Order: sequence, then C-alpha cells, then structure tokens
Amino acid sequence: MNRKTMKKINRQVRIISVEWLQSIMPEGEADKINLKNFRQYLNQTSHYFKDKQFFNSAFTERWTRNKLKDFYNKNPYKPIDSYTVADLK
Repeated sequence: MNRKTMKKINRQVRIISVEWLQSIMPEGEADKINLKNFRQYLNQTSHYFKDKQFFNSAFTERWTRNKLKDFYNKNPYKPIDSYTVADLK
C-alpha cells in the first residue's frame, strides 16, 4: 500500500476512534473526547491471548487500521473518508 493511501487511512482511524468513543460514553463525557485526547480513553492493551494465539483487541487503533485496510483492498474505488463506525461493526 502506498504512502498516500496509508496517510488517508491513518487520518480516518483517528476520526472513527473518536466517533466510536463518543457513541459509547455518557453525554457529558462524550463532549470532552476529541482528536487530541482520544488515546487516553482507548484500551491500552492492543492484543489478547486465547487458545495459544494472539489476537488484536477490538476498537484499538491497530484493529481499526487493519479493518480499513481490508475494506480498501476489497473495494479500492470507494473513498477512505466515507467509512464510518457503522461499517466496522
């Protein structure tokens, strides 16, 4: 994947993470989450161990990035910035 595409994906990962966090937080807390401080609300462990295998934890930055890469590889003509949280669920 080229550098331009990865930049677009990485930008969209942050936007989707903020959207997801705001959707699960109570209304008073959701207003405090933005692109600068969303990482402190995400799960800090990026992997978990199950049945002698490591898996990505759901809705971490790495998991979201991998999902967006899969979507892009399946349909490269759809704009990356059109993906939302609803597409990941």
